[in-house]
Amino acid sequence: MSGGRRSSNVEKLRIDIPLVAVVAFVKLPREFRPVDLARLSGMNKNTAQKLCQRLERYGLISKKSRMYYVKLYDSVSEFLAKKLREIRRLERGEVQVPRASAQKEGKQEV
Repeated sequence: MSGGRRSSNVEKLRIDIPLVAVVAFVKLPREFRPVDLARLSGMNKNTAQKLCQRLERYGLISKKSRMYYVKLYDSVSEFLAKKLREIRRLERGEVQVPRASAQKEGKQEV
């Protein structure tokens, strides 16, 4: 039996960010701590830390040091606009989508 969640090889477009955090994200300085996000959004520190980890996985922010994060985008809508451009390119066939089986084997699709 598996103790944790299983991850699939399929990349999903799912953004699970509370609206309070979206509004607070715009007000954050370029370099911030999770405590700053908690203070601006009204959530507790632990929730803000978990949200920062999730934002880092999405690619909105990156970790600078043990306590500080750096914003890669000024707003969440800017990030989503970039993702939508990538999706439109995929739909038009300009970019080839790698197959999931090739990713498992460690091979590159050409």
